[in-house]
Amino acid sequence: MSDLFAKEDATYRPFPLEDFRGNPLVEAMNEAPETDEDLNDQLVIVPKIDEQELALPARYRKHLPSRLHRIFLPGPEHRGIYNLCFDLILESYRHKNPLSVAGQRHLYSDGLGRACAPSNYFGRIATLIGPSGTGKSTTVGRVLSTLGPQVIRHQNYEGKPCFETQLLYHYLNISESLRPEDIYVYAGKLAGELTGNRLIAKSPGINRSLEDKREYCRRALTGSHTGILVVDNIEYIFRARPAVRDEVFSMILHIRDQFEIPMLLVGTSEAGAYLQADDSVASRFIEGGYRTLERATGPGDEYWAALVDTAWSFSWVRNPSLLTSTLQGVIYELTQGVMRYLFVLLVQAQVVAIETGTETIDEDLLRKVFRDYMRPVHPIVRGLATNDPEVMANYESMYQRSTIKLPGTSQSVTEAALKMAIKARKEERRSEERARA
Repeated sequence: MSDLFAKEDATYRPFPLEDFRGNPLVEAMNEAPETDEDLNDQLVIVPKIDEQELALPARYRKHLPSRLHRIFLPGPEHRGIYNLCFDLILESYRHKNPLSVAGQRHLYSDGLGRACAPSNYFGRIATLIGPSGTGKSTTVGRVLSTLGPQVIRHQNYEGKPCFETQLLYHYLNISESLRPEDIYVYAGKLAGELTGNRLIAKSPGINRSLEDKREYCRRALTGSHTGILVVDNIEYIFRARPAVRDEVFSMILHIRDQFEIPMLLVGTSEAGAYLQADDSVASRFIEGGYRTLERATGPGDEYWAALVDTAWSFSWVRNPSLLTSTLQGVIYELTQGVMRYLFVLLVQAQVVAIETGTETIDEDLLRKVFRDYMRPVHPIVRGLATNDPEVMANYESMYQRSTIKLPGTSQSVTEAALKMAIKARKEERRSEERARA
């Protein structure tokens, strides 16, 4: 099997704490930033802009504003999530040094007899909750990549042979058709593919027992030195039938206790509501930490204002306008603090400004883009603005149905964009007919 995923050779950095010194799994991680400013510098992503690009013809330049979707601006909540993940991974590796006797015992155990391990040796579970469109998955992905390469290849540590491949973080997206046995196989097989391990990548047959698939997953994640397992879309767990839901709960706890791997569970506000309603489940799922990402409640929200200002400052129109407080208010009115809607609005506004030759963005253009290109989300935006009980209660399902129809989403195009394309084609045909006449 060829290596489908990139690996990086380990670069070791001495770790200042005695508990972790001499552990290649820890010393191969990126160094923790000393200050919030240093962490911001590591987390932030802004698009590249070349002044020469402004001279490009409109037919090329209109493709550049989509770079705004790459923006990641860290705030206090994002720094908190970074610290949470760093702590979970660090504790995960405390007793798993592959050069120590305890680390070798962990690697080659059959998964039984873990009662002899210290109580703080078990993994912990943390949870990240927030409404759709607030950047949860983007945040987790950015945080994890800042901690270090996903796959690290070890060969020699301080003159000692250390032929190990480390999976610093493992990310799973689950779906509505989840079953514990499928998740076990999926997690194990993906770990094998990521690390290039042929034996792990060969998953057990469909007729094998749940115990066989669980053991396969344990060997895959343990053998690849998985630092943290992230499970996204956990709202699907709570939507499942009670029997399936309980099985998945047991699977999560088994991974924590028997695999000794910490987990970060990521879900929408729907999942958060379920956790608030069930103390017994919540107590297990938030023991390692609980973080939230919320929608901005107004144009004056400090983080939101900074995000809008940052996105506005990257412009490929030839006559960019100043971001006034009036425009700040209009942008919030048309997006209601939903980050996904913000980038769709600003990207599409630049595209229209370039295509039409106006080369500037003002309030009228923003409202036109919202009216013509963001029609699928009008009910959500109106409902959020008025705190409509029906919209607030059904936000998640409405968001999922409407977002796939927005510009820049691969599954579809907006109804407005399709109509405009048809109209433009009809006008071209009329022009051709007049020319022939």
